[in-house]
Amino acid sequence: MVKTTEPSKDSLKPQTSDKTQEEIKKWIEELSQSPEVIKALQFKAIVPAYGTASLSQTVDSKDLSNPLKAVGLPKIQSSHGYNTGFYKWYLKPAFEFEIEVEHGFNNINPWEVIRKYYPENWYFTPKNILKPQDYYQSILEETGSVKVKHNFDKNHKEIIVYSSIQIKSVMHPKDWPAPNLYTEIAFKKLKRYSTSYNYFDYVNAWTNIFSIQNPTTTHSWLIYFDQQTIKTVTRFPNWFFTWWQSRGITEDILSQELLHIYQYFKTNYKPPQNEKYIPPLMYFCINFFLPWVYQWYFDFQYVTELNIPVIVKKHKIKWWGSFRNPTTEETVKQWIIKRPNFLKPHMLVN
Repeated sequence: MVKTTEPSKDSLKPQTSDKTQEEIKKWIEELSQSPEVIKALQFKAIVPAYGTASLSQTVDSKDLSNPLKAVGLPKIQSSHGYNTGFYKWYLKPAFEFEIEVEHGFNNINPWEVIRKYYPENWYFTPKNILKPQDYYQSILEETGSVKVKHNFDKNHKEIIVYSSIQIKSVMHPKDWPAPNLYTEIAFKKLKRYSTSYNYFDYVNAWTNIFSIQNPTTTHSWLIYFDQQTIKTVTRFPNWFFTWWQSRGITEDILSQELLHIYQYFKTNYKPPQNEKYIPPLMYFCINFFLPWVYQWYFDFQYVTELNIPVIVKKHKIKWWGSFRNPTTEETVKQWIIKRPNFLKPHMLVN
């Protein structure tokens, strides 16, 4: 892995040039390969929703420090990471249903239940065994939607410790390059699994691509938008906002300084009519470089009134501790001034 040096103060000064954007992209790619980043991306604790612990969260941490211990997978080096101030994990309210747990399959460890239901190293409903995680990753890469980098454990080259994903574009149904959304498109490179995909596979890819895990259940994703290419998107599809609810950033993990800058942006910028449908914070992330850390985990839940146990996939995010935010209020102000047609009335008199 590449060891990086501390960015200079000059490199962190707010700029709006393409050169600065390229420097930021280069910096994050280099920094994401640094061994120190593991400390920022990994943390074992599971945060209970709304302060209420579920069955799997009430187990003594010393007994379940590695939830996959009973599965017999190799141990890897892990780090406790940051857990102070606004670097704490924030549990997203949205979750995804996985499976009902039938009698005879129940276990206090949801990962052990998943091991009984799913193929080895498979972490989403296996509706088609020929479409594993890397099948869906290939869809997003081949369509130019994302750029993915996996970082492997130095002692176990087959184990991914953490990953980064750069969002470059999100394809709207009207932009699908086939006569119908169900029409199959052949892969140009992938030959190992299903050799084609349709738009519904593309949509599923945006959730299934994240279904990677390691033996300590500490795998994390660093997520960020490519400010240059994402702006070429004609319109975000509605289903992507559902994705954003579970995996996107929220105000809860922003520092007070950055929250103030974001509020300044919301107060003073009036997006054009064709972009008002985009959530404000997502719009901010698209136009200003703002990465975040994402993790998912399995947990037990019960169907209301029926008391049927189910396993759900929950999502949590946090601030990337190694990131130094280059955006200032002045940066945002200059960005807005360059777009006079979208200034709010009170900005026009300044």
